[in-house]
Amino acid sequence: MNPIEQIPQVNFIPFNELPVIELQQLQQLADYTKTLFGHGAKGWYSTFQAITYLRSINKQVPQHIGALFDIFGTNLVESFEDVKPIIQKNAINLLTEIFQFGQNIQIQHLILQTFVPKLIYKSQTSEQKTIKQECLTAISMLVMNCAAQDSVIEVVARLAADLGRPILVQKFTLQVMAKILEQKHLRSYQPKTLTLIMQVLQHVIQMGKGEIETSAVLITQYLYNMIGDAEFRTWMTNCLPQDQIVMMVNTIQVNLNKKTKSKCQSQVSLSNMKELIHTKISKQENTFSSSIMTSCNVLIF
Repeated sequence: MNPIEQIPQVNFIPFNELPVIELQQLQQLADYTKTLFGHGAKGWYSTFQAITYLRSINKQVPQHIGALFDIFGTNLVESFEDVKPIIQKNAINLLTEIFQFGQNIQIQHLILQTFVPKLIYKSQTSEQKTIKQECLTAISMLVMNCAAQDSVIEVVARLAADLGRPILVQKFTLQVMAKILEQKHLRSYQPKTLTLIMQVLQHVIQMGKGEIETSAVLITQYLYNMIGDAEFRTWMTNCLPQDQIVMMVNTIQVNLNKKTKSKCQSQVSLSNMKELIHTKISKQENTFSSSIMTSCNVLIF
């Protein structure tokens, strides 16, 4: 029997029910998928089938999803923005299932860079309740399985720094960033990633307003609690110039004072951090877990 005919032509096949594709059939299926995408807007059901076939391939060989994205990336972007919710949903299903393998498979940076902003935006702005929920499910899978990957926090952090988007989307982006950081992979991130996180938080605290500024302050306080005063000061000093440190610490202190006045006790006190305003910490005198500083002014955890 033709391997293509073995795939059920039904709506929204659950992941566990996607057929197992024999390895020798994968190329044939990929070629056939390409012809289905070629039918254009009028062949919407062919597009739906094509995405389902990609889901089947991803289930069988998730380590090759990057290569498939190189071939079908443009088609998937178009499907994600298709006017038919049924096409959008199947494309989001594929992303959810890609993220499902994130603990064992490195997700291609281009996939994250292309689709994570779209998922976050659509989860907050789509007029289709089902689409919003599917996007939230994909984001949850991303956080749960992919938080240890530098590319994930990098894409979300850069998105958080974009303050030109709708307030609702900005706020949710910071919530996603917080959830990723809550997974406690901070010490596994590369130095450039750690620098980016601190720089983004400083930028949002300085330039953000209202709930956006408050959200960034809360993330900063969480990180401060997690790694402690000395280590946080070292991290901050090696990522930011002194004037930005002064501004950041002062803004956080103002937020803490507001909480105190409203009788809401904060979990942290930044009294020791205020020394940063007057004292430039020497890179040579500060270490974290016996790590060393690089000459490029970044911190190695």
